[in-house]
Parts: sequence; C-alpha cells; structure tokens
Amino acid sequence: PDSKLQPMFHGMLSVLDEEFAVLNVDLIPTESIRFPYLIQEINLHYKQQFSNYNSDYWLPVDYRVEGDIKVGKSEIDQVV
Repeated sequence: PDSKLQPMFHGMLSVLDEEFAVLNVDLIPTESIRFPYLIQEINLHYKQQFSNYNSDYWLPVDYRVEGDIKVGKSEIDQVV
C-alpha cells in the first residue's frame, strides 16, 4: 500500500520459481521518505542480488544504490 505517513518503496522483486527464493530487488523510495532540505531533486534505485552458495539459505551477494541527486540552497526572502 502507498502511504504518505510510512516510508515505503516500489519497484521490482524477482523470485525463483518453485523455491520462492528472492533473486534480486530494484526498489525506488516513495515520496514519504524525507531527505534533507538541501536536496532539491532525488532519483535513487536500491538494488540487491542474492545467491544460495550451495546451501538451503539465500544470502545477499551485493547491495547497490544508483541514481542522481540535485543539491542546492533554497531561496530565502529577506525582510528589509
């Protein structure tokens, strides 16, 4: 569910058929996740891959964050 009060993500989740094991995720934060005020624009993808390493358990292989961030000061009106 999409909520403006609770931080969430949307994106893609790949699952191995019949084993129901998560293979990888590609997630984008929703608008409910707040970033510092100096960040004017943000476009991030959180990515992670998993492997079973010859066992019954699937463990993370890597974790990546890819994207663009626009940083700058906001304009402040001065009272004279």
